[in-house]
Amino acid sequence: MAQEIAPEANMTPGEMLKETPFVRPGDDVPEIGSSPQFEEAIKPLEEQGQVGERVGVKNGFAVPMLVERRDPRIPDFDEVRERVLDSFRNERAGQQLEQTARELAANSGSPDTLKAAAEKLGLKAETEEAFNLGRPLGKLGASASVDEAVYALKVGEITKTPLKVGDSWVVAGLTSRKDADLAEFGKQRAQLLEKALGERRSEVFDEYIAALRRRLEESGKIKINKDVLARVDEPEVPPTALPRMPRAPIQIPPQQGN
Repeated sequence: MAQEIAPEANMTPGEMLKETPFVRPGDDVPEIGSSPQFEEAIKPLEEQGQVGERVGVKNGFAVPMLVERRDPRIPDFDEVRERVLDSFRNERAGQQLEQTARELAANSGSPDTLKAAAEKLGLKAETEEAFNLGRPLGKLGASASVDEAVYALKVGEITKTPLKVGDSWVVAGLTSRKDADLAEFGKQRAQLLEKALGERRSEVFDEYIAALRRRLEESGKIKINKDVLARVDEPEVPPTALPRMPRAPIQIPPQQGN
């Protein structure tokens, strides 16, 4: 089949046929990635040579065929050697990053010295403007621990210990602080309240409509006419395709006056 359709796809049969290594749920499959859809497609395959359903993958689609299957067992060391080494390397790299972050925090007394020390070690120092609670710090995700630590800093201070966000370590310093402008808030208070009330009213109305529809569906008072929906989905006939109707004069009967 690959030989038949390869010329149409401007490919060779070898480019169309790919053989994966043994995979487990959650594995990063070469040229496919981590794909729950692909895992569901190969899950029912039990016998050698069994073909699965077509499934969408990165840059196209795939038709899986089972070549070999291994039941769960204790693997040989050679089979897991690379994974063990990768895990060990990642663990060591994480420990080294943590140690470097702790040294930066301990040896830097201000944001300026922190930036200089980071750049000397080849690390990237970034400045985040207008940071506030709940906002992501740079390219990192939002973190309650970061919010708490940064909010407690005074101008010119840095965090005494590094902060872990995901797989990254951060040492933060505060260069300036701008408190909330209460006068400006007083001017916009009514507008902000009205906006908040409007959003809340909309949420309550949506929740009411959803609950009402759910009750009506459960009681059988809402029925969906599939025939009508099918006619709605039918393509409209263009006006030029409609048959022309012959024109006839319109006669208006005479009216008698009173």
